Amino acid sequence: MQITQQQLAACIGNNPYLEHWCGALNKILPDYEIDTPQRVAAFVAQAAHESANFTALHENLNYRAESLCKVWPKYFNTSNANDYAHNPERIANRAYANRMGNGDEASGDGYRYCGRGLIQLTGKSNYQAFADSIETPVEQIPEFLATFEGAIQSACWFWESNNLNQYADANDIVTMTKRINGGTLGLEDRKNITNTHCTYLELDVSQIGWILGFVPDTLFVWVYYILLTAGLGLYVVSKLVVWLPLIGQYKLPVELIGIVLLMTGAYFYGGHNIQQAWQARVAELESRVKVAQEQSQQVNTVIQEKIVTKVKVIKENVYVNREIIREVAGAQLDAVCTLPRSSVVLHDSASRNQVAERTAATDGTPSGVEAHRLLETVVENYGACHENAAKLKAWQDWYREQKSIFETVQR
Repeated sequence: MQITQQQLAACIGNNPYLEHWCGALNKILPDYEIDTPQRVAAFVAQAAHESANFTALHENLNYRAESLCKVWPKYFNTSNANDYAHNPERIANRAYANRMGNGDEASGDGYRYCGRGLIQLTGKSNYQAFADSIETPVEQIPEFLATFEGAIQSACWFWESNNLNQYADANDIVTMTKRINGGTLGLEDRKNITNTHCTYLELDVSQIGWILGFVPDTLFVWVYYILLTAGLGLYVVSKLVVWLPLIGQYKLPVELIGIVLLMTGAYFYGGHNIQQAWQARVAELESRVKVAQEQSQQVNTVIQEKIVTKVKVIKENVYVNREIIREVAGAQLDAVCTLPRSSVVLHDSASRNQVAERTAATDGTPSGVEAHRLLETVVENYGACHENAAKLKAWQDWYREQKSIFETVQR
């Protein structure tokens, strides 16, 4: 079976790469026997939840110190968490060391084989097994997982390896979720997406609907009315011929033919009504999706304009403050600065998210450090932080709006 972009959009929203995802799904899913409405719906639902609607293909490891202690208390505590905080590579190398086929922390395997793809393939053992299944060197897998086909194929391999098709056939979303997530995190969201996608897919794959789609409506109405009339007529005749000489012996065949024609007419009459109901439902969903896509595009435009305007104001403020430092306060700051040079090193290291040595104490005398340059950097870093905060706030607004639009399609 083939998935249309409208069907996929009804489940993952207005993803900017909808066409690419749809093409890759249609190409790869049949190879793993994910080829029924129930299986496709379950796969898309689980993958959508795990990847934030097909947008997050790399594990987010940018944790604060306190978060590290909560998420990985076995590997991080108050004595070492600050050394690893906001350093994804170091966090992965420690948290994933000496397990899942990875080497020790110094090997770099933890980050090299961290979670990637739609269903976060993690650990060297899993990377190697997946690489073997597609006959590709394991060194090429991290890059491959960042592609549309790689992200989907790795998720399909995980799906097949864990025999998840059988749970999809049984609509056992709880067990599927536990196999993928290790628990039941996001269970309701997974159920909602599965039900929405399954309903939408089944509208297009019914065999009766597919057959009837080739028959013109007017002709089909005439056909089933003729069948019903002929069947009823023959059935009535079969009850009358019993009193007619020589013809009475044909009572049973005539009666059977009449019953068969009646049943056939009733079957196609019901099928035609079902098809019309499906067509109406498809039209309704397509209308909802179209409206949702238009609303989503409007939200995108508004958010982008808001970000551009906000960033422009922040950059202008940074420029003004930097010029004031240069032209007005620069020479004065340099003359009275008592900061030791190690403070500058500390600041530069912190701005690069690195750990530096402790600064030396100042004795209160001018040190020759160009304080105005340091202050300029502080202003620029503050501007960058403010810019990122503004973007984050805008994208949070975007997510809320898109979620609200998506929910209107599900209802």
